[in-house]
Amino acid sequence: MGRFLEDLTREFSPRESATDEEYAAGEELECLLAAIGYVTRFQEFQHDIRAISRVQVVPEAPSGLQAIQSLPISHSAEGEATGELVFASRALEDEIDDLRLDGKIALIERGTITFQEKVKRVEEAGAIGAIIFNNDEWFFRGTMVDLDEVPAIPVVGISGADGLALRSAIENGGLDVAMEVTSTSGQSHNLIAELPSGPDGAGIVIVGAHYDTVHFTQGANDNGSGVTALMAIAANIIDNDYPFTVRLLLFGAEEVGLVGSRYYVDQLTNMEREEIIAMINFDALGSGTTLESLGDRELTAAAVAFAQEREITYSGTLQWAPFISDQISFEEIGVVTIAVTADDRSRANSPQDTIEFVDPQLIAWGADIGIGLLDHLAQTRRN
Repeated sequence: MGRFLEDLTREFSPRESATDEEYAAGEELECLLAAIGYVTRFQEFQHDIRAISRVQVVPEAPSGLQAIQSLPISHSAEGEATGELVFASRALEDEIDDLRLDGKIALIERGTITFQEKVKRVEEAGAIGAIIFNNDEWFFRGTMVDLDEVPAIPVVGISGADGLALRSAIENGGLDVAMEVTSTSGQSHNLIAELPSGPDGAGIVIVGAHYDTVHFTQGANDNGSGVTALMAIAANIIDNDYPFTVRLLLFGAEEVGLVGSRYYVDQLTNMEREEIIAMINFDALGSGTTLESLGDRELTAAAVAFAQEREITYSGTLQWAPFISDQISFEEIGVVTIAVTADDRSRANSPQDTIEFVDPQLIAWGADIGIGLLDHLAQTRRN
């Protein structure tokens, strides 16, 4: 298991959506699953990638702010904005009541409320753009998940270090910035794998993990750890006899807004949706001290009981919120889900997400819990 993750991070990182590196990683995973005995296929999809952004102090940047790295918040509106930068704290209601944001760009600190709430609030106050800085030193990629209420202004994320430097410059006399979010189109892939002799008409349990990363990281925890757990499950259940089909799904384009999993569910017929018994998702479960989960009460109780029996350090309550991953795409169509993660996702989507911060024991425990959940679902179906 440790060797697999080492090879994945060394040979196939980063794996940004719609790149040759993402596709190469998918091909490698397909070869490994086929060698184990799974029947595999790729599901291709086109999507817009909001992966291009720019933040620049104008007309001339002070020392330390000449090169501000940024990532667009997923589902940000496209566009350009130039104007005075105003610090809006965390964009809580009482923090922007007295701010004059008309025609200005809001600098916002990450935390407390969702990105969407922050941006919607400053947009309503007149801001023409928003820059969200991390509550840690590195930069990040965030997501707005409510596609029905996406703000109409461009939004980017930057590092905590750059954010604090911009805030200091504002306090020392102010400055103007130019920002931009543009999109490109590309092709990604979901990898689908099943055993060749699953029972017909008995339902499907999906075990999933995304294999893409953002462009500047190894993604050892997010989500090399989830892929490693899924591959361990695949190897260990190859000879198991379940009263349902086990379908392994490795999703592309998760990091740009759950695009791969949403495409997958959108292609399902109503009958195919009704066949899905449950979806078990693994994401960022390799760093921290304990596993934790989010999802269906019955599946969570079964996972907790299994963990106690095996002396696995596991909490059925999510301590680090919010947690946005591919299980949401299945929840949205009424599927029972559970997501398994761990209690330290602080390095996710950052250059610090390296293998040295990943604990193989947590991944092994996660794989064990996944197999325990499959056994629980099988027992439930047989009874």
